This record gives sequence, C-alpha cells and structure tokens, in this order.
Amino acid sequence: MPKRFIPFSDGNIYHVYDKTVESIRIFSNDTISTRFINTLTYYRSLKSTMRYSYLKSCRYGIADQIMKKVVDEGSFRIQILAYCLMPNHYHLLVRQLHPNGIEDTMIKTLISITRLYNTIHDRKGPVFLTQFKAKRIRSEEQLLFVSRYIHVNPYTSGLIKKINGIYSYRFSSINAYMGKNNPYKIETETIINSKFCKGKNELYKNYLESLTLPNC
Repeated sequence: MPKRFIPFSDGNIYHVYDKTVESIRIFSNDTISTRFINTLTYYRSLKSTMRYSYLKSCRYGIADQIMKKVVDEGSFRIQILAYCLMPNHYHLLVRQLHPNGIEDTMIKTLISITRLYNTIHDRKGPVFLTQFKAKRIRSEEQLLFVSRYIHVNPYTSGLIKKINGIYSYRFSSINAYMGKNNPYKIETETIINSKFCKGKNELYKNYLESLTLPNC
C-alpha cells in the first residue's frame, strides 16, 4: 500500500471511504456486507490476534473467549461513529484511539473481504482501489454534516426512494442513533450530544430529514 500523505493521529476523527475497482457491486451481496461489518468490528480490537476467517474452525469455546475480549471497548484501537455500505463503495466515520489503529483495522478488513470475494467468484486481484481515502474532521459542523451524508447516502444516491427508508436500510449505523439495537457498539454520544440536547435521538432524526438543528 502506498505511503499515506497525511498520517492518522490519535484522538482525531476521520471520514474513511473507498470504492471498488471496475465498480464491482460487492455490497449488493448481503453475506459479504454482513461479513464486512463483522470483520471491521472484529479488527477494531487490539485483541483480534487470530485471523477472523479462522474463528469458525476454532475448538468449542475458544471463539467465544476471543470474542468476549474483542467486544471489550477498552481493547478498541478505533471507535466507529457511523458507517454505510453502498453497492460499490463504503463510508466510515471513525476516531483513532491507538497508534496505527485506523490503518491496521482497514488493511486487515479489506484483505479479508477481498479474499472472501475472490474465493466466491474464483478470481484474483484487488477488489478495492489501491488505497482507501480519508479526510480529517476539523469542526463540529463538519462532523454533523458528514454523519448526515453517510446516513442519508442510500436516499441521495437513489438506492431508496423515500428518505424514511434509511431507517430500514440494513447496512448502516442509523438505528444505533435511533436508540434501537446497537450490537456493533457504534459510538453515538459524540454526535448526539454535540447539538441534540444530550441524547435526544428524535432531534437527530429531524436533522437527517430536514437539516434543522435544535435550539437547546
């Protein structure tokens, strides 16, 4: 992977994104989309010492022991604030917590998904572009804008017809922000508490749909 011009710094938040070569619609496959999220949240942890694809072949109980360590937030090298998978690209909003955290997490995840896709389709070569893109978030306003951009992307791209369809879009972190199930431990407090009266999820929903910020 070519050297990154702007290195990642601990404590900072970044919009990370990339698309596939030849516009391969890799995330039109639900199995691969689920695998991408599971792999990303696995390699988010410093305790992910075993290759994710090997977990299923572990002896009984070993995988459970590993996963208990991996989901411990104290082991995270990055926090995931938002994500959305589109047919031929992805968007992530992440905060680096540990040196090389973003780079290590992304490289391991993309290698794993590339290997899976190539095995399924009996092909060789890269699936994603050579180096994923990243832009540092430098203000609260930019943070809110990018979080909205990520969550409404299925609607603005025309993938779904009505904006309220984003709440049933499977491969997005939107429902973690609606106070619903959050199995992947998406870090929502940074965004929700920034402008939305300390945890008012309904106000964030209104912002997504109308770009209106509340007067708290």
